[in-house]
Amino acid sequence: MPTPGSTVFVRLPSESKARILHPMKLSEVAAGDNLMIQPQEDGLTLDSTLKLEVGMELLIYFDHNRQFMQQAVKVDAVFDGESGPRFILQTLGSPMSAEDRQCYRVRTSVTNISISSFGDEPDCPMLDISQTGFAVTSSTSYKIGQVVETKITLEGNVYTGPTSIQSVTELTQGRYRYGVNCVKTSNPVNPLVNAIHKLSMSVQRQQLNRLAGGAGVS
Repeated sequence: MPTPGSTVFVRLPSESKARILHPMKLSEVAAGDNLMIQPQEDGLTLDSTLKLEVGMELLIYFDHNRQFMQQAVKVDAVFDGESGPRFILQTLGSPMSAEDRQCYRVRTSVTNISISSFGDEPDCPMLDISQTGFAVTSSTSYKIGQVVETKITLEGNVYTGPTSIQSVTELTQGRYRYGVNCVKTSNPVNPLVNAIHKLSMSVQRQQLNRLAGGAGVS
């Protein structure tokens, strides 16, 4: 978790394609790991600063122990302070690495794996998977930072939990490709975290078997 006085970077859902990070000062960490942030520039007002609205879900980024981290958050309150606007952010789950290619991703197109439901949409095809997340196609429009309730079925068991949108690519015929990560929560624990890890290892073994011609790979 970032510390008071440090800089965090806000990525707005409306700027998902530009990948712009806006620096903000973390002025306070409140109970429950809620964060109070403010623009680093003096003299800004709510009308002239970032358009953060109550209920908006987004991603923030920060340095921690020499590693660039990301955190899913939800805007809980917006108000004017003595020295400018303030934003209260409710953290969603635990921080995780934002480094590119953090985990090896395996294509799942040849295994015909689908997500039981992604948001309100059932049977969404999974394109690839890693130990922390996956890529999925959907006809529903989401923005980077939004948290989507996801359900998968694995070995007859159903696992449901929150996932955070990391990337968006618009496809043809009104569909979208989303790169998502499982939101790490502690109370209760997100069931998807272990399920995605287990499924990722299973897919890797299957593909190693295929590449080796099924000879002695387990």
